[in-house]
Amino acid sequence: MKRTALLVSLLHMAKVRARDELVTMLCKRMARIVKKGKEDLEKIRERHRAEMERLIAALGEVLETAKDAVGFDGEPVTPLPTSKSKLSRVHRQCGQAVLEKLEKSAGLLSEDHQLVSARHGDNYMPLLWRHFKSHRKVLFDLTEGLEMVSTSADGTVLQAVESCQAMRRRSAKWVPLTYTVTAEDGTKTEKTVSAEFASQMWQRIPFSKDQPERINRRNFEVCTLSYLVQELRTGDVAVIGSQSYANLHS
Repeated sequence: MKRTALLVSLLHMAKVRARDELVTMLCKRMARIVKKGKEDLEKIRERHRAEMERLIAALGEVLETAKDAVGFDGEPVTPLPTSKSKLSRVHRQCGQAVLEKLEKSAGLLSEDHQLVSARHGDNYMPLLWRHFKSHRKVLFDLTEGLEMVSTSADGTVLQAVESCQAMRRRSAKWVPLTYTVTAEDGTKTEKTVSAEFASQMWQRIPFSKDQPERINRRNFEVCTLSYLVQELRTGDVAVIGSQSYANLHS
């Protein structure tokens, strides 16, 4: 009898440790993803500084080229030829010379939109998806296998996790804000995706004024799991059957 009780106790402790390790794995993976996103932002800052120097140099060359094309040498400006043909020729020569300089610097104007947006707002969040996507399946398998509860009256993060699980089979980048959940008894319930738990900076990322009825699924998933990890660490979300992440308020 004692042997059986000991085996049951050991099995229970093994399950508890396994749950703790799974949650720790979830937290560590998300921490690495966030770290890489911040490193990307710093690289963009460094590249931005270098490109600003190149841009200033390129604009200086354009200005000098335009001056040379119209014969400006620092002396008082000489009136351009009054003849339409001569004036047109000067303008054409000036325009051609300026365009040649701009074409050489075209790379400065072809920056990726997402990277520009991230640098403009000093926001690393739009850069996380590229690191998140390879871990997506494992992370969602973890959140699906763990039984989590909110330890406060605010359960919006766990509701967002449910929304992510409901959309995890979708591949489209933009998905409708509303989705249907079918219960075991066949009852269907319509729910709406919400990111009200997130900061204002985070909330601007998944939503677009151009698509008010849709949400950027990728950014919403990263946002949700980032906040889930925060709440697991602070104890606002607990894992049933865990020791390190147990509900300390019960």
